[in-house]
Amino acid sequence: MDAGNAVRVFNVEFCGNLVRRETIGTALCFTYSGWALVLPKEPTYELGTPALEQSPLTTQLSTISHDDPFPAANPSNGRARFCMKTYTENEGLLPQLVDAGVLTIAQCPQLQNGPVVEVMLNDLEISHTCLHCARDGALSAVETRELPGQPRLPACSKCKVARYCNAECQKADWAKHKKDCSVWKSNPSEAARLMENEHRAGMMDFMSNLGVRTVSLG
Repeated sequence: MDAGNAVRVFNVEFCGNLVRRETIGTALCFTYSGWALVLPKEPTYELGTPALEQSPLTTQLSTISHDDPFPAANPSNGRARFCMKTYTENEGLLPQLVDAGVLTIAQCPQLQNGPVVEVMLNDLEISHTCLHCARDGALSAVETRELPGQPRLPACSKCKVARYCNAECQKADWAKHKKDCSVWKSNPSEAARLMENEHRAGMMDFMSNLGVRTVSLG
């Protein structure tokens, strides 16, 4: 596999709130406003297929803690950081990800919703998603994830962060990306906060009809 397709695959055992333990291969995926473990291949829907191999999204790793919704990258090495959900379905995952060299626990205070972790993989080892598709939410994002052995998604030539399925997605997203392109390049954690607030604002009417109050992240 050449360096351009070197998305790293590693095995993890899920033993949180599942009826039975399952060990599967996963990859770390950047979804712009969060981080997830994803299936590094196309899902299989045949009878007898393990449940975790029937969806592109294995589990959402990151969670928003209102004392620091989007932690800034490590100032000394630029590695991304996020608050990790370590309970229910993610119970027992953090030690495995640390042992695999995927994450490390950041040297900073734990947040209300969980520990701050630092991404140890380099950019070539991480699966990325289409920014245009990611604006519709995490599940839409991971459906466009980069897979090992497959071509990389083309990146924005200016910020080098935004990636797109194709020219059509990039063109459709340009009205929004031209406003946040420079922010993704200079301050990704701030760009993630703005994207999350944009997503919440778009859902406000729907959520209000359900009696749920949305919260702006600063």
